[in-house]
Amino acid sequence: MPAGRPSKLTPEIVEAARECARSGLPIPVIADQLGIGRTTCNFWIKEADSKEEGSLHHQFRAAIFSADAEYCRSLMQGLKRQADDGNAWAASWLLTHHPRLRDHF
Repeated sequence: MPAGRPSKLTPEIVEAARECARSGLPIPVIADQLGIGRTTCNFWIKEADSKEEGSLHHQFRAAIFSADAEYCRSLMQGLKRQADDGNAWAASWLLTHHPRLRDHF
């Protein structure tokens, strides 16, 4: 049994991280909101590589990254709608910032 204090990583922390990421918060702010150190947050994410599939570390990383992807998708859809409606700024932003488009415009 490893020495030291027990991990703060719990299913409740995983769900709280998901909600923070769903709101568009970056990882350092998520860590602050969860009451954990930023180093700890990054460690848990990296630890997922060495843990079994389905472990709390995997769940933590997946919760943050999947919720973040949902948030980004929502933002991009909103910008696309504005661009489709003739908003030149939104169209310009999409062309210059979207990863699949920015290198071409």
